[in-house]
Amino acid sequence: MNPVRLWLTGVAMVFAGMAAVPVAPIRAEEPPCFECHDDFPQKMKSYKFTHDPAAGGECTACHLDHKDEEKLMLVREGAALCYECHDDLAVGASVHSPVADGKCTACHNPHGSGTKKLLVAAGRTLCEKCHGASPEFKGRVTHAPIDDGCSDCHRPHASENKGLLAKNLLTDRLALFDPKQAALCLECHELETFTKPQTEDTGFRMGTLNLHALHLNGGAVPNKYGIIKKKDGQTCFACHLPHTAHQDKLLRTEYQCTGVFCYTMRYVPNANGGTCIVGCHKPKAYSRTGVDPNATAGTTPGEKPLAR
Repeated sequence: MNPVRLWLTGVAMVFAGMAAVPVAPIRAEEPPCFECHDDFPQKMKSYKFTHDPAAGGECTACHLDHKDEEKLMLVREGAALCYECHDDLAVGASVHSPVADGKCTACHNPHGSGTKKLLVAAGRTLCEKCHGASPEFKGRVTHAPIDDGCSDCHRPHASENKGLLAKNLLTDRLALFDPKQAALCLECHELETFTKPQTEDTGFRMGTLNLHALHLNGGAVPNKYGIIKKKDGQTCFACHLPHTAHQDKLLRTEYQCTGVFCYTMRYVPNANGGTCIVGCHKPKAYSRTGVDPNATAGTTPGEKPLAR
């Protein structure tokens, strides 16, 4: 055989043999922590989302070396440890109590989680761990953003608005309507639906007379004599609850004034409208047909005038 060809054949066999030999991947040296915490690497593999120090085996970024009888041994206590890397989030007009108390692990798992942001549970389930027992969340009807996750309306850490609200919202009962004071609601609800004097865009109307606008504007609307009464309108909170309610449309069943019971509210719907029986005015009915059920008897099936 040609000597050159023989040499090339030999070189090719050597390289072929090298390619066939498996090469172990380079691995970072495991920290000595795993000599005792031997289940930790497997646990980390089960998480969809992981905290960088834990995933990188940098245990001493948060923990001190410790003996068998000692637990946790954090480098710093509470939120002070988190703020070694993360910004201080306890800043605002309202601060979530776990944040204010430095209890970040009330909501976040420090090692890993199956949920984004290392949350210990997702969406509404997380919030219900603390707030679920409140009567405010026991109503028959639920506000849609709650099912999607409370963060549509609330900030999880802190906010410049009261109640950790994402945008401004006046929660008083009486006030002349100002869109800036209802910015949160108007993120989802169309402004003109509630402010146009005449519309068919809302179900709460007498014919085309917008009863939402009537309530919101209050005394800002001239009466039949052209006189504008100096009287506040009703805010969203005068009739509606923000989380859950026992009546349709999130209508409240009672209202408290500065913590003291003021009046009840009962809503009776029908095919063309409904009746409001409340403490702030006489019982009144409305019909989208335009026929006033408060004045006419038997004109529309299922609608009757109310006793005065």
